[in-house]
Amino acid sequence: MKLSKNQLITLLVFAVLAISSYLFLPMVNKDKKPKPAAMESTAKEATAFDFASYLAKVKTTVTNADTTKLIDQWENSKNYNALTLLFHEKGESVVEAYYTAQAGTAEKSKEKLERAGDLFEATSGISNSDDMKGYLLEKAVESYQNAYNLDSSNINLRMKYAGSLIEQGASPMQGIAMLLDIVKKDPNNADAQLMLGKFAMMSGQFEKAVQRLEKVISLRPQSNDALFLLAMAYENKGDKGKALEILQKCESREKNPELKKEIGSYIERLKKS
Repeated sequence: MKLSKNQLITLLVFAVLAISSYLFLPMVNKDKKPKPAAMESTAKEATAFDFASYLAKVKTTVTNADTTKLIDQWENSKNYNALTLLFHEKGESVVEAYYTAQAGTAEKSKEKLERAGDLFEATSGISNSDDMKGYLLEKAVESYQNAYNLDSSNINLRMKYAGSLIEQGASPMQGIAMLLDIVKKDPNNADAQLMLGKFAMMSGQFEKAVQRLEKVISLRPQSNDALFLLAMAYENKGDKGKALEILQKCESREKNPELKKEIGSYIERLKKS
């Protein structure tokens, strides 16, 4: 039985984000996890996200009068690094990302612009506001593009830029074209092949997904995330036997008890379908 679109997306998220530490995810301070946006769902919102209002609200919730005065001084002197550090310590990743991007632009720092893109990308995934999510993805594209413009030879950065274009949705084919160009020049780029395999799955191109993911596994035999996605691709092609074979291999190698349990549940559902 083939998965529904919602089931497929859910399992893709599980495979790419839960099983692996995937390419886009930034190194987040373990003690300072990003806080979800302090905004309500945008079901009734009619205007675009207003960052200035959001920043003002954050200031009132995480700072005292003396700190607010410091923030104003740092903003006037364009001391973006101090502002970045402050909001990093407060766990306010949206604001941290904003000031990191400001610092990167002012200093023409590829590293800071890439870091800003990583933060915008990661925080978009926990936003409970559609408008904020759109803003964050747009800023991720902008940050990665600016970083890439400073170092167009950086393949890892190019892949992040391509992925953000696809995720943001305004220019997905541009992002796909960038990834295809990478694998044309270097077929053994496992990260690019994995990204293309993932997007082939999401667009229902399961034969292409199998080809991409088989390539990834030939390059990274221990890649459980690629194995899991490959099993899904085979299931959706109609080859349940192959899917079960791969899932059982995936389950036997998984060390995380919770993920192992999820894979086991998937196997049982597949057997009963």
